[in-house]
Amino acid sequence: MLLTSLTSLLALAATAHAAAWGSLCNPELRTGGVCDSVGTCNSFGGKPVPGFCPGLPGDVQCCVTKHCMPARACPVLPKSGHCPGGADIKLCPGYRAFCSPKALCDKQPRRVKWTSGYCPGGSDFRLCVIRA
Repeated sequence: MLLTSLTSLLALAATAHAAAWGSLCNPELRTGGVCDSVGTCNSFGGKPVPGFCPGLPGDVQCCVTKHCMPARACPVLPKSGHCPGGADIKLCPGYRAFCSPKALCDKQPRRVKWTSGYCPGGSDFRLCVIRA
């Protein structure tokens, strides 16, 4: 009985601190980051940092970027030559982007737009652009 109660309590504690895909993470870094897949992070010129997205699969890590995103998604004039990745990935000063479902993007207090064509997944999984 005591072992069952202790196991249930530990499971509840782990669930309470679990991160959500696309949630903000790694607050001690000045730029911050979002929980995203390592592949998506690398494709957006970010640096995946393990250990800050508890409760998510191992290939989801805290993606820290230098405000890099596809140029067409940037709400201001993007700058070339500041981001690794493809020719379309450019610096978007003052904005960050991450892949997320619409419901999660809508909850972001500084949401600017939610746009398709950049993220893997179904039609409800798109690039969420927020003010940094």
